[in-house]
Amino acid sequence: MNDERRRTTTEIEALLNRAIPAEVIRRNPKGMDYVDGYYVIMRLNEVFGHDGWTTRYGAPVIREGEKRTIVYVECKLSIHAERDILTRCDIGVGISANLSVDSFETAIKGAYTDALKRCARTLGPVMGLALYEHVEGSEKREGVGASFEAQALIAEIATLATMDDCKAWALSNKPVITALSKDDVSAVRGALDARMTAVKVTVATP
Repeated sequence: MNDERRRTTTEIEALLNRAIPAEVIRRNPKGMDYVDGYYVIMRLNEVFGHDGWTTRYGAPVIREGEKRTIVYVECKLSIHAERDILTRCDIGVGISANLSVDSFETAIKGAYTDALKRCARTLGPVMGLALYEHVEGSEKREGVGASFEAQALIAEIATLATMDDCKAWALSNKPVITALSKDDVSAVRGALDARMTAVKVTVATP
């Protein structure tokens, strides 16, 4: 993404404040939710462009234990938005399952990935910040939203200009919508109802 095509600050903020698609969230054996490193890289590329962000890592710090090795890596994430450079710094941790060479290699890779994810999460909900929302009981996090497919449909709904457009869209996409999960169907239908109300008010306004 060159300078002429780089997103504005307003566009970037809108993308960063989106919800995390539910299907990219994973859960580790300890019951903690997380997203994979590739997801964060994809979102960074989407929001800032392939040449809109860079990382710089410090030398790994290694602590040998009796049964495991712990690796610490510092990361500096730099975002090139418009004429400014925004930086985020954090430390990632990787822990080997045992003292084998393969396990040590996995720990190093994990530390680098963890460091990038921890830097990126500070940028907004869609980068992983939503996973840190505190919820009580079984309540759903506000920053965790519909699936990729449902979010794409909702984005299309936002472009509909008239009531006829809304009705035609609903008819043509009915098979796709009904195939979604219950939560996704609710989200899409809610967005469509809101859009139909909006265009109706617009038409009625002199």
